[in-house]
Amino acid sequence: MNKTRYFLPVLLLANLLCMMDVSIMTIILPEIQTAFNESLTNLSWTLNVYTIVFATLIIPFGRLAERLGRNKFVFSGLLVFGLGSLLSGLATNLPFMLVARAVQSIGAASIVPTSMVIGLEKSDQSTHNKVVAALAGVQGLAVALGPTIGGIVS
Repeated sequence: MNKTRYFLPVLLLANLLCMMDVSIMTIILPEIQTAFNESLTNLSWTLNVYTIVFATLIIPFGRLAERLGRNKFVFSGLLVFGLGSLLSGLATNLPFMLVARAVQSIGAASIVPTSMVIGLEKSDQSTHNKVVAALAGVQGLAVALGPTIGGIVS
């Protein structure tokens, strides 16, 4: 029985949200600038903190997921990313937003590297290429969709 139909949609949606998050922020920064009354230079840290934390944790989290269990790690990452997203939406000032974005990024760093490994583990040999293509494709799609969705939201 092919298990991909059960886990792949969750992994695809998680990757879409994690990768789309950066490109959405680039579009809505002017709205946040107005709401927080901050300079664009200061607000650029909302993008930078996400990228720096993500890049720093992606490799160690891949190793940690092996030790703790990949499925649990991705599920925990989804919860952390969701919490960070909620906190970002509730942020009323820049320091709060920066902490929320760091929390979001911790969740994303838990999801993105581990989802590819889970995809390969859970699929059979004949569908490996399709799973990898789907996960990579949704990441590319997310970067393209982010500005459009950010424009609609703002």
